Order: sequence, then C-alpha cells, then structure tokens
Amino acid sequence: MSGVGKSRSVLEHIADRDATSKVILWCYVIAENIILQGSKLYHWFCTTGIVYHSFILYYWNSALHLAFYLFFVIKFLNLHCS
Repeated sequence: MSGVGKSRSVLEHIADRDATSKVILWCYVIAENIILQGSKLYHWFCTTGIVYHSFILYYWNSALHLAFYLFFVIKFLNLHCS
C-alpha cells in the first residue's frame, strides 16, 4: 500500500468516530486532489522526473500535515469551547 493509501485509511478510520473528523477527511481529500492536479500541470511544464516526484512528495506531505493540524485544532476548540 502506498503512503497516500495508508494515510487516507488512517483518516477514514478516525472519521468514523465523529462529524468533526469527517470534515477534516473531506479537507484532506480536497487538498490531495488539488495537489495531484497541480502536480500534473507542473509535470507538463517540467520535464525532470526527479523534480516532479519531489514536488508531489513535498506538497502531499504538506497537505497531510495541514489536515492533521486542523483536526487537532478543531478537537481542541471543541473541548474548550463546549
């Protein structure tokens, strides 16, 4: 299983627990799709495969970190504001 598949399955497992997590999963899926489409455009402009793959890994990891960051921020707000 690839890194993308593993991370998505972890997020789906978390999302089964509550509605807030489902929102984070949707944010991650949207970010992942934007990044993959952007990387296809980037690849069209750049013929170097190494740059292309590093671009995908860098921005995909950024999306994953952002999704988890948002997840924990929303969880924190739910704990302290409810």
